[in-house]
Amino acid sequence: MIRGVVVVACVAALAGCGRSAPIDADTVQRLESRYADAVRDWLAADRLARDDGWTKTVEVGQLLAWAAAAGDVALYDALHPHAIATIRDDSVPLTRGFVAWRTRPDTPFDASGTTEALRIAEGLWHGAAAFARPEDRARARLILDGYARHAGVDQGIWMIRNYYNFGTGGFATNSYLVDYDPDFVAAVARATGDEDLRALAARSLALVQSAVAPSGLLYDLVQPEVVTLMPDASIVAFSPNDIVQLSNALAVAERVAHGAPDVARGCLAFAHRRAARLRAYYLGRTGQPYREDRAGLAVSCAAVRLAARLGDDAAMSVFLRRLLPEARAWIDAPTQPRAWIASEVLSALRFAHDRLAGRVNRPGAD
Repeated sequence: MIRGVVVVACVAALAGCGRSAPIDADTVQRLESRYADAVRDWLAADRLARDDGWTKTVEVGQLLAWAAAAGDVALYDALHPHAIATIRDDSVPLTRGFVAWRTRPDTPFDASGTTEALRIAEGLWHGAAAFARPEDRARARLILDGYARHAGVDQGIWMIRNYYNFGTGGFATNSYLVDYDPDFVAAVARATGDEDLRALAARSLALVQSAVAPSGLLYDLVQPEVVTLMPDASIVAFSPNDIVQLSNALAVAERVAHGAPDVARGCLAFAHRRAARLRAYYLGRTGQPYREDRAGLAVSCAAVRLAARLGDDAAMSVFLRRLLPEARAWIDAPTQPRAWIASEVLSALRFAHDRLAGRVNRPGAD
């Protein structure tokens, strides 16, 4: 399972950014180093967890993937035990390879997480390539096999069910669009020749393509049982009250930038056109803002990554100029959820750095 996070934006420094000098890779890397140093400090002090004592797996996976992309073997090794601790590696065929959505010392897993599985698998897969760790490549495959067992069909709709409850022994009846990463799964399928993964990537891509709202954004939720209430409505994906969280839409779009570039470009264009007055929530049908909540760090990070994946340097520059002052303000006084925010910012800065340095793809993409 994954939980949304609302991060307050620091917007005062954005005025006049369109006339600023170009941003270079070194500028981005200096800020990136500050964030990486903070993560090292938290790990050394055993402060990776949130205030309630739980460590969220999605954060570990994203930090692990950053360490692999940045070639930071020391940080990768420090995060590695936290990543391994999330994997169900037992003799039960159904749950072997499932990944816990959160962990706490001496506490049994309560539920699996599908977004979390993808992020841990991604981190291990990239780490295996970056640091010659074949055992991590095998672990990534194990996790993707477990992820695939979350698949189900309800009301004729195929989906990856959001989680498995270890207490009740049942799967969720819904799915979130952030539970899919067709581009990554397809890359692993190409590298391994795994036809089952190829089919999984194709079905995942088709589901994301079916979730495009009239505004060009992506809806958040797949809940097939809704079809029983409105059997003639042909509903596949929707957002409650038609309210789309922009950060989620951009985060999903970046994971189909290669497989469905038209969908990804539609989401990026939506945000780019509104960059001067970006809001956190929009209505899926009309594209009108829902409330006046300003978009924060999560939106800036996702937009930078998406623009970099699509090779849209103009959009990346706009959102990078938005991101840098926000990210500097936050690292001066970090707040919870620390690891989540750091993982988002580090990932965005790494994509921007690589793009500015002339490197388009992350190491180990295939």
